[in-house]
Amino acid sequence: MVRGENGRVGIDLPFVGAAGKITWQLDLEDGQQRRGETALTPVNGGLRRQLVLSDVPYGYHEMLLVSHDAR
Repeated sequence: MVRGENGRVGIDLPFVGAAGKITWQLDLEDGQQRRGETALTPVNGGLRRQLVLSDVPYGYHEMLLVSHDAR
C-alpha cells in the first residue's frame, strides 16, 4: 500500500483479472465504515491494477475486497 498526500491511498492488486472493477469495504480503526464499487487504475503496463481511495486517516484498518472478474 502506498500513502500519498492528503490521505490518498493506492493499493496494488496483482491478482485482479481483466474486469478491472472491484467492490470494497474499509472498516476504520474508530468504527466507521466506508464502502464502494469502483473501476481500478491499470499500472505497470496493465499487468496490475490499483485501488485508489481518498481521505483515509492513519490507523489500523480492515479491508474487504471482492473482484468482479468473470473468469
